[in-house]
Amino acid sequence: MSTHIVPSTLPLTDIVVAQLGKKYAHTWVLKKFSYCFVAPGAYAVTGPNGSGKSTLMQLLAGHLLPTTGSIRYITQQKIPIAPDHFFQWNALATPYLALIEDFTLMECLQFHFKFRKLPKGTALHDVVQALDLAGDEKKYIKHFSSGKQQKLKLGLALFTDAPIVLLDEPTVNLDLPNTTWCLQYIKKIAQHKLLIVFSNQPREYSCCQYVLTL
Repeated sequence: MSTHIVPSTLPLTDIVVAQLGKKYAHTWVLKKFSYCFVAPGAYAVTGPNGSGKSTLMQLLAGHLLPTTGSIRYITQQKIPIAPDHFFQWNALATPYLALIEDFTLMECLQFHFKFRKLPKGTALHDVVQALDLAGDEKKYIKHFSSGKQQKLKLGLALFTDAPIVLLDEPTVNLDLPNTTWCLQYIKKIAQHKLLIVFSNQPREYSCCQYVLTL
């Protein structure tokens, strides 16, 4: 399987976080977090359960609003990206990401890439081949194993034309060959994009240059 990664057509973009905090009811899940994630490069965010890893990922992706502090996407041409447009700049995969199980594989890819761009020069067939899912194009997602579903979630993130990739526990449910496949891909991603891996499994962030502990 090829591990060729095409750089995003969007400019490389840094994430600048200042005094970030998130509070649910009376409980602070994340408090006074500041950091600058510089592209291209690979970062790992680790920490015990409940330390706020998943919350931080959703905040960085723009899926949650912070209680305090700020998150800025700034291109390396020093152009700020409006928060309403964060979603165009990032792609993410998490174990809890819901797939539409009544779609076939090809319908799932067509639906996703109706709203997000494929890398330049890449077709849906190329994604199927890279995921080693040739022959499953008409198979319904609900009939995929948990490992195949996780691989599909990763594929949707890895092959979206976005300069920022956020991965939460990327190898969960993957067997050894597919774990190797995943790690090869994310290593390539880090050469061209900003990659942030949220995990407590050292093998999942073995390619990361920087490790943050919450």
